[in-house]
Amino acid sequence: MKPKKRSNSGKEKYKERVPALIVALKGLTLGNALAALLEAARHLLNETDSSDYYNSTPLSLGNLTRRTKGGRLPKIESDPELQSFLHGIIGYHSLSELVRLCQEKFGMERAPSKSCLHRYIQKLTRQSAEQLKREYA
Repeated sequence: MKPKKRSNSGKEKYKERVPALIVALKGLTLGNALAALLEAARHLLNETDSSDYYNSTPLSLGNLTRRTKGGRLPKIESDPELQSFLHGIIGYHSLSELVRLCQEKFGMERAPSKSCLHRYIQKLTRQSAEQLKREYA
């Protein structure tokens, strides 16, 4: 009698699908690829509501994308091109310089405010710390 093969946990299953996602996004600009992923995440978030995104029912992202009180995504997270730009330069400039660079590249309408940018950087820092805590706990 053969021993039963253990099924992958939810955390491992998604890793198997990453290569297929990369192939599907090939040929798109980084901004368009991020926009496609964001749209897919929005679709999935509307289908499910769970806080445990690894072990819950399939297609659940839980609280990975936190919405504002009004129910919409924060300004930076709703603009993949802006988000990608910021990820490339955060850490090398002050908040005021980051806002100025965003205003030059994206205009006043799309550029985040200084407080919005500060909240976003705090969120990234908090998520990084939580991830490190989980990995090394």
